[in-house]
Amino acid sequence: MTRLLHWCLWALWALPVAVIAQERAVATLPTTLQQVVGSTLQHYPLVLAARSDIANRSGLALATRGAFDPRIDSTLGTQQGGYYEHGNLDAGISQAFPFMNSRVFGGYRQSDGDFAGYEGKDLTLNDGEARMGFALSLWRNRDIDDRRAAVTTADLQVQVQQFQLTAEQLKLLEQAYVAYARWLLAHRLEEAYRDLLDLAISRGQGLETSVAAGNAARILLVENRQSVVQREALVTDARRQIDVAAEQLALYLRDDNGNSLYPLYDTSLELPAEAADILSAATGQVISQAVGKRPELAIARLAQQQTQVKKRAAENLAKPQLDLRVYTMRDFGSGINSLRGTDNVVDLSISIPLATRDARGKAASAQAEFDGLGQRIRLLEDQLGQDIRAARVTLEATRELENLAIEELSLTQELAQAEQLRFDSGQSDFFLLNQRERQMGEALLKRWQSHLTHQIALADYYAASMDTAALGVGSQLTP
Repeated sequence: MTRLLHWCLWALWALPVAVIAQERAVATLPTTLQQVVGSTLQHYPLVLAARSDIANRSGLALATRGAFDPRIDSTLGTQQGGYYEHGNLDAGISQAFPFMNSRVFGGYRQSDGDFAGYEGKDLTLNDGEARMGFALSLWRNRDIDDRRAAVTTADLQVQVQQFQLTAEQLKLLEQAYVAYARWLLAHRLEEAYRDLLDLAISRGQGLETSVAAGNAARILLVENRQSVVQREALVTDARRQIDVAAEQLALYLRDDNGNSLYPLYDTSLELPAEAADILSAATGQVISQAVGKRPELAIARLAQQQTQVKKRAAENLAKPQLDLRVYTMRDFGSGINSLRGTDNVVDLSISIPLATRDARGKAASAQAEFDGLGQRIRLLEDQLGQDIRAARVTLEATRELENLAIEELSLTQELAQAEQLRFDSGQSDFFLLNQRERQMGEALLKRWQSHLTHQIALADYYAASMDTAALGVGSQLTP
């Protein structure tokens, strides 16, 4: 009768689990941490959104380079009905380059008809005029201008988005690790409670035989039944924790289409072993290594570089403009003799700003922004060092607490076994035996809770120190 009731309760528990499995696909293989981590990095929606942001910024960076695309310009004009009737065609191609704001150009021009004397520069021989040359900046715009500043800023923004992805991946890896540990350890606790339940059920069967034979009082059956009900409640609560943990884990475990998967448990599943020398490195060394890898610091440093670009662009505006142009022209065909031959031209244009308040104001603003970011970087470094030191303290404490919980569990198990032997020999009563086993159940809960707390501390330390390998991925995160 007791066993029948036990299986009825098991069926009632299995019903909501079956409903959950119908709502969400279940993994076909036992779920490992590596599967969860790989799925998170590849298919988690926030990761995909961050990759889209990178693609967006890459597209904008490509657009800024359009300022250096080659260009063809042409004009076609005619004048009819007046004293001077004529037509002209002018077509040219130019290509700009970042180096010294340089530009190469070439073109062709042709005109026919009658031109006024003041329009003599529009005249060509009958086969037209060809030209080619180059231009560059010698002072203002030589090293930077609005176009090159836009390109550099856009490239830096792409890097910012890449580090944003790294930061998002790092945060999700820590969350996925904790979710997996919570789910796996909930199963371990449920298995331990089920062993206690099976022990009480088995003892009840023996008591039924003893009571039937007149060797034990019937009240012991009632007392044992109370123990069974209490342990069934523990198993039910453990199953609740498993279901909740599985729902959380399913956020990170996804198929190739990005759909959530319900994890599949197997007793062979394990968490990665903690390295024996995890705290052997000096704290200062760990902090120094992490500072060079943390994405938040990299993003702040890139922001500083962007302000430097702003400052250089502003300082450029205060410089005199000195542009050099060198080109050659030659007419072909027949016509006016003065148009024959090759013309080689060098011209230099100069423009000097008489006031530079706009440039000086923008440069001062950029410098102030740079200094402010420097202070924020300093604070980030201080916070990172504090986080790592606190994580190491917590890690040591949780490890010690877990060792104490394991020792306490071992002692309660030893006491429960001794009490069982005394009960079997008639030297103890059922109340004391039940008390020992209840203490063992409490020690089991404390043992697995302390293990979970230690795993959370491990995940926090791995993330703070940028130990991504311990979180289940390679030596570094990549977009």
